[in-house]
Parts: sequence; structure tokens; C-alpha cells
Amino acid sequence: MQRPYTPLSRKPHRPGNVIMPKPDQKDACTMTFEINSAGLYLAITILWAAMRLIRGLATRQFDLKRELVVTLLFVFLCLLSYRLFEPFRFNLERNLKANFVPIVNSLLMIQRAEASHYQPLIRIVQFLLLGNLVVFMPIGMLTSVLFKDLRSGWKMLLLGAGFSLVVETLQVLLAVRVFDVDDILLNALGTWLGYLAFRLFNLLPPLRKWFDSVAAAQRKGALGFFVFASLSIGAVFLGFVYGGWHAAENAGEYVLVEPEGRTLLQWFRWLFSRGYD
Repeated sequence: MQRPYTPLSRKPHRPGNVIMPKPDQKDACTMTFEINSAGLYLAITILWAAMRLIRGLATRQFDLKRELVVTLLFVFLCLLSYRLFEPFRFNLERNLKANFVPIVNSLLMIQRAEASHYQPLIRIVQFLLLGNLVVFMPIGMLTSVLFKDLRSGWKMLLLGAGFSLVVETLQVLLAVRVFDVDDILLNALGTWLGYLAFRLFNLLPPLRKWFDSVAAAQRKGALGFFVFASLSIGAVFLGFVYGGWHAAENAGEYVLVEPEGRTLLQWFRWLFSRGYD
């Protein structure tokens, strides 16, 4: 006897179980998969350490101050990527719409929050907008310390925009978040603010001397190494994504999209849908 259909609960399903929707709800069926974030960052850390070791042995140059700054930048980027992609649950079949209209939708989001007169929601919106600025400031600050050639306002804007574009593209391809051009603009501006902070700190003679000594310890081909390292780490990330997708496909882990309830979370999602529905 066929079991009656019941809506899915929010309890996690066991790997390998196939959850099939009703025939008339086929469009709501999507395949989600997770990757092992601990294994991912362990692999990235080992790869990074190996590349730094090989480069040091090849050039026979080592500067403790520069290595500390480089390591700090690496750790920060790992923490940032973890925050951007958590909980590392992806969906390659879901199509998310994008916002290519700058500024307007952010202003609309602020207006909606203020019109709600709900203070927690207003503070969340303010925190997220300011967070998009502040979170990229260390990138502008640390790269300015490491590379004299990048100590320029327009170069920092391009660096921040390029890095943010890569992140936004990955997020929309993996159906993590909606692609938003405003995020790119805010991240680019945040990177520039980090460069501005560097310029202010650089006015102090002791810090200027320390910054110059770190930049002077740059080994030949440093920018090329960072590009190669970024591509290698990206390949590891995509490898983990493919492995998670392939395992889920073989297991047939299809999850029925659940309807949203009338909660603060649903209200928050409506706020950021920005008229896409």
C-alpha cells in the first residue's frame, strides 16, 4: 500500500535516502548537496603551506615580517570565504535572479526597513550594508602593505571589485545567494577604504618604515605566485564541489523545497528579494 504524502520536516535526511515529491510538485524538487568544509580548509591550508615552502626554498629568501603579513591575509581570506559560503550547502539546479541595477535596490531595502518601524530589522539592514564595506577593508590594507605596485586608489577599487565579482559569480552559480551589483560596489569601496587606512597609518614614521621593509622583502614574481596560488586553491574548491555534487547525484538526494512561514526570517527574505518575485 502506498504511503500518503506528507510535507517534509526541517529534520536532516539521511544520506542515500530518496525523497520524492508529488507529481504536481515536480518543479519544486531540487538537488542540494553539501561539502566537507573542514576537509576543504585542511586541504587548502596544506596546499598553501606547501607552496610557500617550495617558493622559499626556490628563491632562498625568507623574511619573517612579510611572512606574517602574508599569513594574516591568507587566514583572513579563509575566514571571509567561510562566512560567504556557509553552511556549504549548494544547488547547481536552482536558478536565482540577479540585481544589475546599482544603488536603487539598496535604497529601496533601506526604505522598506524604515517603513516597517521594526528596530531589529533596521539594525540588521544597517549592519549588512556597513558590513559589506568593513569586511573588505583588511584586503585593501594588507595588500597595500605587501605590494608597493598596488598602492593606488583606482587599483584598490579594481582589486576589490574583481575579487567581489568572483565571489558573487560563485555564489549565484552554486545558488548560495543572489548576485547583487551593489555588493560589488560596496566591497570595492571597502577595499579602497582599507587602502585609505593604510595611507593614514603610513603617515607615522615608525609604521612607514615597517611597511616599506615588508614591501622591500617582496620576492621576484610575487604577484604571479599569488595568481597561481589563487587558481590552485580555486581548483581545490571546485574539486570539492564536484565531489559533493557527484556523491549526491549517485545517492539521489532530492529535497522538496519547503514553503516559507510568516516569520521574521520570511520578512527578511522578502526584504532582500527586491522585487524579483
